[in-house]
Amino acid sequence: MNDGSVPHPGSLALSRKEDFKAFAESPRRSRPDLLTRKQLKSLPTQARADYDRQRRQWHANIGPVKTPQLTEIHEDLWDIVDSNEQDGDKAKGAVAVDAFPGLGKTTSVLAFARDFHQREIEESGAFTSQGHERIPVCRVGLTGNTGMKDFNRAMLEFFGHPGQMRGTTAQFGRRAAGGSRPGTTLIVTSGQAHPSNWVGVETEPIRPAHVAADIRAARDQGWDPTRVGSPFQLDRSAGFIAQS
Repeated sequence: MNDGSVPHPGSLALSRKEDFKAFAESPRRSRPDLLTRKQLKSLPTQARADYDRQRRQWHANIGPVKTPQLTEIHEDLWDIVDSNEQDGDKAKGAVAVDAFPGLGKTTSVLAFARDFHQREIEESGAFTSQGHERIPVCRVGLTGNTGMKDFNRAMLEFFGHPGQMRGTTAQFGRRAAGGSRPGTTLIVTSGQAHPSNWVGVETEPIRPAHVAADIRAARDQGWDPTRVGSPFQLDRSAGFIAQS
């Protein structure tokens, strides 16, 4: 499972979509073979160490166990989620799971989220009709005093949105709601040298007016930020190499 691109189960941070996807789609751990004491004693030192580590990992990650309480809460969650087929102009139902600490609230909800993710991918595919990655679940961890701004920022962090660092509560919310809209990236090659250039070329800071001018020029040349496609290249570096 750990091929360098897929996070190891022991190092997952479910606050990021890549890690949650690995959590939801990774195969379950295999139970180590049952060995007798005689078989254990006959194992070489390294093989015994590997076997003991597999046993520790297996016992630390058993479950969730399908108790009657877990089955009941999952049935309720499926009833509520499957009835949320209203169009966007109508209110949808929500669920709040409440219990004393240590009774398995997080475990039960994560197990449901894993099943929901797998069902949506199986039914609708891993990508949308426009070629975008399908992300059925956005997992956000809450504290005792999480406000709307922190909640919206956490959603942006989950999706890896570049606008997660600065903004107001409303701005974070709009970015989270509109971050998955299709579009085309604009890449501008500037004619300005970097301030740390080693050839002594004078530099001029890139100001908002320069950015606005580049956007207008790209629009004039056919860039449509709402259209799906490859990045649009705008080269503003004419004469830069000869000048430097």
